[in-house]
Amino acid sequence: MRKAFKGFLVGFLVVAAMTFLVACNNNDNVNANQDAEDQRQYFEVTDLAGNTVQVPEDIQSVVVTSYKGAFEALVLLGRMDLLAGMCDTSRYAWLLEVYPELKDVPDYGSFENVNVEELLKADVDIIFSPTEAPEVNEQMLSLGMPVYVDGAVNPDEDATFSSQTELLAVAEVIGETDKANELIEWRQGWLDFVAERVADIPEEERKTAITINESIQQVWNNTYLCGADIELAGGINLVADYFPNTYYGELSAEELIALDPDFIFQTIGVREYGDELRGYYQQLQADERFNGITAIENGDVYIMPYGIAGWDDDYEIGICVVMLAKLMYPDRFEDVDVWEIAQDFYSRFLGIEITEDDWLFMHQHDFDGAKPLVVYHD
Repeated sequence: MRKAFKGFLVGFLVVAAMTFLVACNNNDNVNANQDAEDQRQYFEVTDLAGNTVQVPEDIQSVVVTSYKGAFEALVLLGRMDLLAGMCDTSRYAWLLEVYPELKDVPDYGSFENVNVEELLKADVDIIFSPTEAPEVNEQMLSLGMPVYVDGAVNPDEDATFSSQTELLAVAEVIGETDKANELIEWRQGWLDFVAERVADIPEEERKTAITINESIQQVWNNTYLCGADIELAGGINLVADYFPNTYYGELSAEELIALDPDFIFQTIGVREYGDELRGYYQQLQADERFNGITAIENGDVYIMPYGIAGWDDDYEIGICVVMLAKLMYPDRFEDVDVWEIAQDFYSRFLGIEITEDDWLFMHQHDFDGAKPLVVYHD
């Protein structure tokens, strides 16, 4: 009996000792993790809504919950390794071809439809959430989540300047400001090149154009680049000053007919585009209201390419403005090769040598019956 009790006591003490050691080890790990977190260095930045945000200097994870340009900036700045979440990536046809791993990036939702509970569990270093999601932003901030409000565009600012804001904001957070400035300098060089070549075109000889949104009656003013790029290329955006305090609006058929643009550019923006656009030009031709519009009569209706983003929207705008200028004034830009400029851009900033297949992903669908964009060549 005494031997049995003695054996039990020894066993109990061994188990107790092991339990104590495991507990100590676990506590050590917890303390070590806490110490590591406490030792992280932070710096302050101001987000695009004017809030002060604490950002770790050794930033390791980023989630993007909108299509306002932060995701594209991460790609362009070569820091997709930080991407711990992004709303639906399926619309980025070319990027998915180049970086198929994007298909596996977690999707926590977008704008006001964010799964805050799951995102909270992800415990990421920064969340880029747009100004258009005030309720979600407030909820996440109340939970102590590291929110950086982005996507703000000042309608009173020049579109060329405001388009740099998102890129520089992301670059500041992730420590890639030098690369962002390199891109801005590259882009400005081509904008200046085009401006010089079209400077002496008389006002009455300048081509007129509109950039349309989902339909021919939804048009973009000069607040955003997809409208402003017309004038950067030497043309006249016929609705440059329309719709104050917003980016685009809707015209009546009569107003559109009266404008009579020489060119119509279809921006894709953040929407997917596919076969449903193929017959769109034919629909415009069949609509008797628009029969007399010069762009439709001549077939000068074009879908803008979509690479990292829309060529007419932010990051690839330098390529786009040259392309539009050559389209509207071919004689003045006969010596300029848009494809070579595009190759230089993607090689310089993404390390990618683009091919015909890349062009087909960027510009999948010309309008049936309209003139195609002539950019790629062997």
